Formats: sequence, C-alpha cells, structure tokens
Amino acid sequence: MLGSKAGLKVAVRVASAALLASGVIGTVAASSGAASLPSTIVIGSTMPLTGSGAPFGDTMLLGEQTAAQYINSHGGVGTNHAKIKIVSLDDQALAAPAVVDTKQLIKVNHAIGIITTYNDPPLAQYKIGEQLGAPIIAITNDPAIPNKPHLYLMGSLFTNEEAVALNYAKQHGVKSAGLLFANNYTSFDISVWQKIADNIFGKKQPSQTFDASSTNVTTQLQALQAANPDVITPLASGTLIITVAQDMAQLQMKQKIVTDAGSLNTPPQVTTMPAWKGAIAGVPVMNPTNWLNAASVKAKQGPASIYTEFAANSVYLIKAAVQAVEKAGKPVTGANVNAAIATFSAKSTPFAAAGMTLNMLPNHTLSNKYTVTGLTPSGGLKVLATIPAATVAKWVAAAMK
Repeated sequence: MLGSKAGLKVAVRVASAALLASGVIGTVAASSGAASLPSTIVIGSTMPLTGSGAPFGDTMLLGEQTAAQYINSHGGVGTNHAKIKIVSLDDQALAAPAVVDTKQLIKVNHAIGIITTYNDPPLAQYKIGEQLGAPIIAITNDPAIPNKPHLYLMGSLFTNEEAVALNYAKQHGVKSAGLLFANNYTSFDISVWQKIADNIFGKKQPSQTFDASSTNVTTQLQALQAANPDVITPLASGTLIITVAQDMAQLQMKQKIVTDAGSLNTPPQVTTMPAWKGAIAGVPVMNPTNWLNAASVKAKQGPASIYTEFAANSVYLIKAAVQAVEKAGKPVTGANVNAAIATFSAKSTPFAAAGMTLNMLPNHTLSNKYTVTGLTPSGGLKVLATIPAATVAKWVAAAMK
C-alpha cells in the first residue's frame, strides 16, 4: 500500500513506463507539446489472399508492401523517420472475416488504419472504423462508398469507368451490351451497372448473373449469346475473369469486351487470352511509378496495374495523415489519423503519393481523369482516347438519371 504522494508519483511513472514498453501506450506527448511518433507505424490490410479474388488481392498487397519499403528506405515517416509495417490478413473478399480481421488489426496489432478492397468488406468495416476510431481505405470502384464516415475510396467509381467505356463504344457503332454479373457484387452494384447500360443505349440490356463459386459460366454466356448483343460487359474480377474469358473462347463468341478498369488486366494473364483481344475499359489516369512497376514485374505479376498504384497510394495517404497529426502536436492514433484524412477530403488538400500528387473530394472519393484504354494484340495497353473530366461528369450524370 502506498503511503505518500511521492510514492504515488513514483508508482505512476513505473506503471507508465511498463505500459509504454509493452506497447499499450503507442504515443506520448513530448515536453515541447508536440506528439512524438512511435518508431513503427502499423497499417492493417484485409485482402482476398485465397479464393477467386486472390489475384486481385495479391496485386494490391504488393502495392502496399512495395510502398512501405520505398518509404522506409527514403526517410520513413515524420521527424523521427518512423518505419511503416504492413500487417495483412486474408478476408476472402467476404464481409464477416473482414470485420473480424479489422478488429484484430486495430485492437491487437495496433493498426492506425485499414486498407481493404472489394464491395461487401469495406461497407461492413467502416462501422468498425467508427467504433474503434480508425480510417478504412477501400481500393474499390463501388458507388456505395461515397459519403460514409471513416470510409475513403482510393480507387475510381465504376459508374465513371463503365460510362466512359460504354459511351465510347456507342460512339463507335455499338448498339447493345450483354451484361454478366458475378453475385459477389452487391445487389446495389448490379442494379447500378444495369441502369447505366440501359440509359446509355436507351433500352433494357440483356443480363445474366452467375454464382461466384462457379467453375464455369457457359449457361449464362449462351443466354447472352442468344440475345445477340454487340459487346459483353462483365462485372467480375480475379479468377472469375479468367473463367469468363475461357468460356467465351470455348463458345467461340465474337463479341468484344467493354468493361471497367479492374476487369481489363487483372489477373494479368487475361490480357493474352483470345476472348479479351481488343477489350476496352474506362481507366482513371494514374500511371504506376517506375519502382512500383519494377516490383510488379519482379513478382511475376506483369506491369503494375492501376490497382497496384491505388494500393501504394493508400499507404501514402496514411503517411501524409500521420505527418499532419504530428505537425499538429497530437498523438498518432487511429482517430487522429482519420480526422486528418477527413480534413484532407473536406478541403481537397493535395498530398504526395507514389510518384504523383493526389487529392480527395469532399464525398471521400479520389479525384481522377479518365482514358479509354484498349488491349493490343501483344497484350499491352494502349490509350485510345482521353476523356476530359467535364465530359466524364456529363456522361455519368446522364447514365445515372
């Protein structure tokens, strides 16, 4: 039992030191009033590392890890050159494991922010972010993402990508599209995709939905083939894209692919498959930096995709927020990092990213320009047209009316 105030002060100092050593206290206030950074900044990542989404998850995890390595080897974060550590867990692109992973990463691993992807996971994770104070950064194109607290889109909305691709196709003689939906997208996403195509072509477009656990989509493709659309427009990703490409080739379908950015070259081997010859997509202007491209090639993933770049930029966004928190003299917690990112968005404040400068809009989405990008016979990507931002906005508004 403590017998004096002096003894109490000593005990508090000892207890505080013990907590700091154990990692329970992550940051402390310096005597100057400015908050000192921890030596390591932990960023959590929930990605599909198994299952049909694994190629997509692998691509983005590479972007996160490469960005962390590059930042760590080029001065780290803040005034004490803190190192970034990526802790990644497999969520299989499912909401339930993503929520469990998020809680573990924040509570156990002390992550100050979570990078995630796909559709259902971030829409469940942002509620955990609200409860525990951490920002959730989603590398996805889901139009349900904007304006959610603690949830930020480090990607491009598929409303933009689809509107750009289908309007360009329409200008070049396409009159109809056969829509193919994987059911691991939300019903909201599927309805929006359908609405955009219907409005662009002025009538209901034929569509089919397949089970994301399927090993073939032959039945659905045959149904679309019977409707005789000019092009096929899939809403799918990962190994499901390979399944679609293989089955289209087996059925000897002649329709070209008109799609979103993620389905154009992820996984990379789809670019050399016959069914994807001449495929086009609306693609945000975001050229991967040289060091990221080199890492992707070394990992045998081919040239870095925009999704590799989005993942790298997610790490840079958290870096910028941490430095803003330190500059404000506040402790580096998930809540303070989230507040900094929210301020970036509200003010559209530019921040340094992987080889470029970016800014987020007040609705928590990223500001992007777009191109129409097509596949060359060799499997490379070629810009076919650059669409001004004002035109993109006009096309999206008309397609979403």
